[in-house]
Amino acid sequence: MMYYHYNYNPNQYPQPLPYHPQPMTKQSVKKGQSIPKPVQYPSPKQGGCGCGSKLPKR
Repeated sequence: MMYYHYNYNPNQYPQPLPYHPQPMTKQSVKKGQSIPKPVQYPSPKQGGCGCGSKLPKR
């Protein structure tokens, strides 16, 4: 039963997807050059990814 819930959570809740990419954005930001800027941006936006939040919202 626990297994079902685990599989159902990510499948039924597509919102947690943009939340996980948080560490991915940090890596992408490191390559860019601005870390304190993009890190603080997605934080106040939704606590997830700034780009990911705009995509599903739009």
